[in-house]
Amino acid sequence: MLFRSRVLSAEHGAEWAPMFMRRMDKMRGMGRNGRWIDGQLKERPSEIFKRCFRVVPYWEDDIVPIVEACGRDVIVGGSDFPHAEGLDDPVSFVDELAGRSTDDIARIMGGNIMELVPTAASAG
Repeated sequence: MLFRSRVLSAEHGAEWAPMFMRRMDKMRGMGRNGRWIDGQLKERPSEIFKRCFRVVPYWEDDIVPIVEACGRDVIVGGSDFPHAEGLDDPVSFVDELAGRSTDDIARIMGGNIMELVPTAASAG
């Protein structure tokens, strides 16, 4: 059985994520001939990141290129109000997603976090 961890990065914004994914992939390529515990990765580190990490952007982050680079499933809408990077009305974050599809907006504004939070229905 494959153990799958999930990590949610909050209070760090999300602008770092696209560069981080590119750097991980580059470092994997640079170390392709090195010795790896349990052998070479079977997939790109960026794909592992997309499967296992979720990030909460600051409302002032330039969200469109972040979603383009990371994918909609990585981004979790949220707010850290009353801190400066938070919104007093978290639903207004949807305004930053103008131009995204309805499905993308639904995932970012609630669907992605619901996959991380156990509910009575998922507890079975």
